[in-house]
Amino acid sequence: MSAPESLKSWRAEAKLSQGAAGKLIGVSAATWCDWEGGNKSPSVDRALDLERVTHGAVSVTAWAEWSREQREARAEARAADEPATGTHGGTP
Repeated sequence: MSAPESLKSWRAEAKLSQGAAGKLIGVSAATWCDWEGGNKSPSVDRALDLERVTHGAVSVTAWAEWSREQREARAEARAADEPATGTHGGTP
């Protein structure tokens, strides 16, 4: 399970709204929603707060791994979009 999925699962099990969960660590419902949706990842400090408040259900390591996977996926997508001609956008 990815870090965003783990976060959403933890919140559902805790029976908290995104706003109530966010208040536990001082962020807005919109920020929490971005994290659960995989649109953004928390800062290291916020990831530590999440690890603490979820009692380890969502760890800093999980966020680091998820962030690395996202960076790799974006790099692969960019590489796939580059022309295969060997030129770098210039005229051959």
